[in-house]
Amino acid sequence: SQKAQMFASQMGDSTPTSVTAVLTTRAAATALQGAQSIDSASAQVWFVEMTGNFVDKNWFGFGTPPTGTEVDFTVDAQTQDVLDFGISNSPPDLASLGTVYTIASH
Repeated sequence: SQKAQMFASQMGDSTPTSVTAVLTTRAAATALQGAQSIDSASAQVWFVEMTGNFVDKNWFGFGTPPTGTEVDFTVDAQTQDVLDFGISNSPPDLASLGTVYTIASH
C-alpha cells in the first residue's frame, strides 16, 4: 500500500523485504505491541508489519534512535490514520489475529 511505502521510507528502508497486514481490533493489535492501555480499543484497524532495516528517524529522546529489522503499526480502517507504532527485532505473530495478507514481498 502507499501508506506502508511512505512509512517505510520515513523509517529509512524504502524497499522493505516484506509487508503484511491483518484486519483486527486496535486492542488486539496493541496487545501484540506490548501496550498497556489505549483509547478506542474496539476500533477496526489494519495491523501492518514490515521487515527490513529500520531507524526511527522521528526519535526525539536521549541517546541513539531505536533500530530494528521489523516495524509494525496500526492504521484506522475508516480514517486511514496511523495510530500506533513499534520497532524491534522480533516480529509479532500476526496470524494469531486472523487472516494475514501479503501486501509486498521482495
